[in-house]
Amino acid sequence: MNRGIFIFATIVLLCLCIILMITTDKIPILTPKRFQPYITMNPYALRSAFNYTTKYNQTYFKNLMNISKNLGFKGIGVYGLEGFTDENALAEFLTDTQNYGFEALIFINWCDRIYKANQSETWNVTGFPDNATQVNAFLDYVQNITLTAKNFYCVKGYVLQYPYWSNLTHWRCYIANSSSYYNNLQAIINKIKENDPHRLLYLSSDMVERHFGGFKWSKLPYNFTNVDGFGFSCYSENPDTYTKTLKEYYQFFKEKSNQYAKGYIVFSEWGFKTNPYAITSEGLVLNEKAKCEMIIKTLNTVKGWNAPVCYFMIHDFKWENDADWGLVTDDLQLRDSARTFQNYLNTEHKIWYENPLTFGVVIFLIIHWHQIYDLKICMISS
Repeated sequence: MNRGIFIFATIVLLCLCIILMITTDKIPILTPKRFQPYITMNPYALRSAFNYTTKYNQTYFKNLMNISKNLGFKGIGVYGLEGFTDENALAEFLTDTQNYGFEALIFINWCDRIYKANQSETWNVTGFPDNATQVNAFLDYVQNITLTAKNFYCVKGYVLQYPYWSNLTHWRCYIANSSSYYNNLQAIINKIKENDPHRLLYLSSDMVERHFGGFKWSKLPYNFTNVDGFGFSCYSENPDTYTKTLKEYYQFFKEKSNQYAKGYIVFSEWGFKTNPYAITSEGLVLNEKAKCEMIIKTLNTVKGWNAPVCYFMIHDFKWENDADWGLVTDDLQLRDSARTFQNYLNTEHKIWYENPLTFGVVIFLIIHWHQIYDLKICMISS
């Protein structure tokens, strides 16, 4: 009897040691893959277009951070850098992000930084890549962002989106043979890495491959230096096929990351809205119930990915005709979609070998399988 207790105690201790090694990445083959749920925030998306005249409401966004923490999100996708830099408010926002215990990803999108964010000319993206003045202004803008962000340990990386412009037919034909597009995008990448070399840099595509007719015919350049991984947006125009499309996007960019970068991946943007009067049909579902159902389907699809997964966004997007992407109302009441995230993200989804008791039982059965087998034979014989 004492020998049995000793063996059982030894197995339990062994299991605890193995689980500790798993959770600290000492046994990579057994390390569970976990998506990191991020929620994006953009103080300036709460305003009508180009209305950047008032400093962002810190108290309001601290309330949003508190809600996001309770919902179970682990990180914040920081959007609206053009407004943050104009108001010199990025450090303040990242301080709050860090104090709430969130990770942060800095999302950088091309815009014309010759102008202030409250001027419509800021959003004229056709200046990339051939207008040297605009490119240099954007490089200065990127430098200001990185020199601030690098001081915060909560910042885990940067998500730089491929620049594109509204005339997608022109853009598609242009970049196919454009060395300047490649060279100036590489210059932006280099500027980020020059100022903050130890953070991850993802190059992200906003579903633009479809404008070439699909991944197979994409003319986007992927072979950049200083890129750690790739990212992608995936919004649904057909809810019935969304998860299939999502898996195809993930597989494509995972392969690109393994081929041209260091294997990292980020699901940059996803979300659902119910307002049929929003500008685009992407992500549109029938009602809040359907929105909750699609959120569950998506989370079940991505829960095994070892990647940040960034929902767009905690609040609504006023720029897009009051598109209700958000999980909360304007007065910070939780929608059903928020409670869907809360229930899902606060429920543990463990693999069997992460549970010491289950692990111990399995190991015990493996060690004593021959004795169990002999006992079974004896019972059959009798």
